[in-house]
Amino acid sequence: MKQVQNQDSKHSFGGGSFYNLLNKDIKELNTVILSLFIIIFLFSVGFISYKITNSYALFTDNITGSKTIEISVGYEQIFNYTGTEQEYKIPATGAYRIELWGADGGSDTPEIGRGGYTAGTINLTKGDKIYFYVGQKGELGTLGNDTTQTPGKGAGKTFNGGGAGGNAQGSTTYKWSNYRGGFSGGGATDVRLINGNWNNSSSLASRIMVAGGSSGNYRKNSSRVTLQGTYGEGGGLTANKGAEFIYTLSSSNIRKYINNPGSGGSQTAGGTKGTPTRSSSAVTAGTFASGGNGDNSGSNINTCSGHSGGGGGYYGGGGAGNTDIDCFIMSGGGASSYISGHTGCVAITSNTNTTPKSGCKTGTTNNDCSIHYSGKIFNNTVMIDGSGYSWTNVKSTKKPMPKPNGKTYELGQGNPNNGIAKIYFIG
Repeated sequence: MKQVQNQDSKHSFGGGSFYNLLNKDIKELNTVILSLFIIIFLFSVGFISYKITNSYALFTDNITGSKTIEISVGYEQIFNYTGTEQEYKIPATGAYRIELWGADGGSDTPEIGRGGYTAGTINLTKGDKIYFYVGQKGELGTLGNDTTQTPGKGAGKTFNGGGAGGNAQGSTTYKWSNYRGGFSGGGATDVRLINGNWNNSSSLASRIMVAGGSSGNYRKNSSRVTLQGTYGEGGGLTANKGAEFIYTLSSSNIRKYINNPGSGGSQTAGGTKGTPTRSSSAVTAGTFASGGNGDNSGSNINTCSGHSGGGGGYYGGGGAGNTDIDCFIMSGGGASSYISGHTGCVAITSNTNTTPKSGCKTGTTNNDCSIHYSGKIFNNTVMIDGSGYSWTNVKSTKKPMPKPNGKTYELGQGNPNNGIAKIYFIG
């Protein structure tokens, strides 16, 4: 069932230090009545005078003669994860800023967040409707149970495209409780022009901005394992591959799991599935919007943990392949982001054809490639992946990712939770 959000107005009041204090109180109470009461009081005691312009009122501080304050009306709404579409009816014609945060994948170890971020300004018309789909954070697979002799189950798919984790195995010799099902990938957060179930083809085709989710996390289970490469972070034009493992048993016995992690989605294709050490058909590649599923344990002695799914996004990340008797949990690939109007992105062909625009490749310098079939275009775009890198048409430098509260995450950190969406009126 869809949810309809009320677009309550947010009123701000700014100026000198005294007025800034009032501004804080008014924002917290979010009421026009209090705003007007304070203005009337300050005017009546001679603290301020006013001048009306064609778009707002300016109030001058008569004590210092140098400060002005402004009463303005704006609109802001934050959308949290609900597991369903959330409708937003445009309350006034003008420019709006939209920010999206993709969801993090499942993990049972402390880590920095890994969901991607997108933002842009778009002109919208009063009465129009847009729809937010906010990604679900990935979940953990379950541990096996020795009493019932049942293996751990992989975490299920998450809302808005996160891939499922694979199943574990166990035995009377190698206890079921030692092994866990794989982790699921985080879901995308996106804004659409057409509603419907999250995986409805017409609705998915109408996405004009997407923030990619990250893959399900890894578990190495041994101090002899070193990690290299990236960690399945979501976002960017091309999202990151899952972590590669180097398992050093001795100087002459080094096992490398380079191809087992899933790869990240791009602007034109889902991430490839990880290559299983032991042949398996359970692991799948990423697709348009959806992360691939992680592999089952795959061990020839019927033990070991399952593996993690890819993130959901514009194109999903691939699921991770098994490691046979080395009982790790490999991570999938992250999912890509997309913004209509962001140079380097590649839009789909039409509302009925989700293949990439002809002649367009990830990272193109042709901005026309990025423009959605609807003609809706964002300006002043920002794209930051879950490892903190900003993107133009190429991967650039690290930049602190904004938080929904206006602060920023630490440099190199992405969103560690469920996805979030935010829209606010600029003018």
